[in-house]
Amino acid sequence: MNPNMRSGLIAGVIAGVIYAVIAIATGTGVGAAIGVGLIFFVVVAVITFVVATVIGKTVAKNRT
Repeated sequence: MNPNMRSGLIAGVIAGVIYAVIAIATGTGVGAAIGVGLIFFVVVAVITFVVATVIGKTVAKNRT
């Protein structure tokens, strides 16, 4: 698996779980918390993957 994709998935899982735990602890319904947590997971994973890929390409370009 692409290291950038793995980093994105890990970051997404962490963000989704943290959001869901805080939302449930503050009284949000479990279904809503899990639903929004999944959205956080996807958004954070995609953003992390794109940023890591761009940084990696920039670093590789500057080394040549």
